[in-house]
Amino acid sequence: MIIRLRRIVFWFLVAVYLIACPWLLLYARGIILQPARTMDPLVETGLIHVATQPAGARLFLENRRFAQKTPTAIRELLPGPYRLSIRLNGHRPWERTIQVQPSKTGMLDPILLLPRRIRIQPIGTTAWTRLFPLEKTGFLFLASGKTAQQCALYEVDRNRLYPVPVPWPKARLKTVHHEPGSRRLLLEGEAGGARKWLAVSLSEKPAARDLTPLIPEGTEEILWDPSAPEQLFAVEGTAVHRIDTEQGALFPRWLEGVRGLAAREGQLTVLKTSGRLEWEPLADRTDPTVLDDSGEALDWLEETFYRIHRMTETTTLFLGGRGQLLSSRLPHLLEENGVRGLRPEGRTKQAAVWTGKRLALLDLEPEPAAAGGFEKGATLDWVYSRGREIRQAVWVRRGAYLLILDRDTVRLLETATRKDPALNWSETGALEEILEVRPGSGIHWDERRGILYGLERKSGRLFRAALAPPRKEGL
Repeated sequence: MIIRLRRIVFWFLVAVYLIACPWLLLYARGIILQPARTMDPLVETGLIHVATQPAGARLFLENRRFAQKTPTAIRELLPGPYRLSIRLNGHRPWERTIQVQPSKTGMLDPILLLPRRIRIQPIGTTAWTRLFPLEKTGFLFLASGKTAQQCALYEVDRNRLYPVPVPWPKARLKTVHHEPGSRRLLLEGEAGGARKWLAVSLSEKPAARDLTPLIPEGTEEILWDPSAPEQLFAVEGTAVHRIDTEQGALFPRWLEGVRGLAAREGQLTVLKTSGRLEWEPLADRTDPTVLDDSGEALDWLEETFYRIHRMTETTTLFLGGRGQLLSSRLPHLLEENGVRGLRPEGRTKQAAVWTGKRLALLDLEPEPAAAGGFEKGATLDWVYSRGREIRQAVWVRRGAYLLILDRDTVRLLETATRKDPALNWSETGALEEILEVRPGSGIHWDERRGILYGLERKSGRLFRAALAPPRKEGL
């Protein structure tokens, strides 16, 4: 009797397994049974993964509220369009119509939920007129008037202001030269029709040195390697003068026949008038004849001076004097003229490129070629077309967003979802207006703290405004 009962239980369990196992496998693949569909009752479903900053937002799908809060996933969604709403108390709502696709995951990560009301916290009482962000240093350069003496450094981490000792009482401040990551900046001024140059160290006790006697009057471009700021390279026509600020020495016409230059990470990149691109280490190099002739010939470049930007191992960009942008990858010409700036984002291998009226994204890594085909060339994807006078663009949340300073208005553009057609990205839906700043001034974004710095539009006071939660270490 016991043996017979065991057999019955065994065959029952086998039957349950044979019946349930296929359904479990189908369910694991996102396939569910819809008895109402008599012709094809098995349906492949999709899902949506949503993560917000800050977390803890509520999700509404076609006005149906879900119990789970972000970050979360909504599963077993039938293919088709859905209206998704994300809401968090004290923050602006996020809404978009998305297309759920069978057996695919729609990734909405991260969605930055802006405060409903942007609270501005003034820093000090000085009425500044200009703000120059000093990228990758934690410092800002501030000016409160037209003369070079009315300026200071602001250290973000310590929330401190340091006056800059400028030795020219009546010199007019023209501009600030800085290389991202450098602990030194150059002030360019003008007095009595003559140019003035001052090197300033970025520290709590800024040291200033007058370099006017060393820098030729006809200098058109000046640059340096952030890791070796004591070596300056001044471009005049097709000649490059080398300036050793430690020795106080000028090496005139150190290089000749040059129409492009870059100095980065201990390496000098030179584009010769012959169209040849050459690379040489800067360490212990005092004689220009060390530059060899084994570089790449770029005969498709025009006869003008270029700022060279080595973006990745496979992509070098050339920004010409009238704003033409060219790439080392086909097609070489990306924009014929008018480019005012570019900003790379290393983690996502892309760059923001802008003119006065438009902003585009450029993918820096080539897409794999199909079998028997050609590699897809780099192209500009114009994502912002309503500009009036774009002056600055800053990456936010590791390439997911861009802060755009357009004349005196700061806007936030969502960029992470633009490549997925199922997420229905559009410029109008992805754009948020943040605030206005003082005309002619810049902005600074503190990625670690999620704070925007700028100058108040009317008073000119320096301010900070929290737009996002602090970034977790390691993310």
